Amino acid sequence: GLPDTQLLPILVNIQGIQGDYDFLNSSAREMAAHLKLPRPALDRANPYPDFKDFLLDLKPQLARQRFLLMLDEADLIPQRQLGDSLPGFLRALMQEPEYPTLLLFCGTHALKQMSLEYSSILFNTAQFRTVSYMSAAESAEVLTKPARNILEFDPAALDDAYRLTRGQPLLLQSLGATLINHFDAIVLNGGERS
Repeated sequence: GLPDTQLLPILVNIQGIQGDYDFLNSSAREMAAHLKLPRPALDRANPYPDFKDFLLDLKPQLARQRFLLMLDEADLIPQRQLGDSLPGFLRALMQEPEYPTLLLFCGTHALKQMSLEYSSILFNTAQFRTVSYMSAAESAEVLTKPARNILEFDPAALDDAYRLTRGQPLLLQSLGATLINHFDAIVLNGGERS
């Protein structure tokens, strides 16, 4: 559903990042690749001004689109493992409308705890959503919606998928991808749709 939102997803795993330069450089590199642009050069000693200029220069090319920076293991950011300036900079990206970015923080329950701390520079303005197991109806939608007009699922198959995964989102998506790949292989090899 992301094309409908005009969001361009960029995934950054904070766990593998070594500092603020590494974070900003990785993010800028992914953004440029998404738009098929040359990779920007950021000053290693102070990458923040170059990153801001890069973002602002992209606005005309993006039109109404924005980047969705999906930050996995985000609980490491407030611990200042990526530098003292990054939390405040990310807060500015969240609050200033001139930057074409949205941030999605993923992590453990520690993120929610940080939101309760008044002094939390980053998370006291965020909205929190818990992603957990899905119901049988939600699980069926995860499988059927992407395959609409391509595959039809027998209700028993949807029941089995829920029974096997208990509504765990990653397992359901993996199961759905396996089913689609299997279907594609049969059809591409001249097999009959069934």
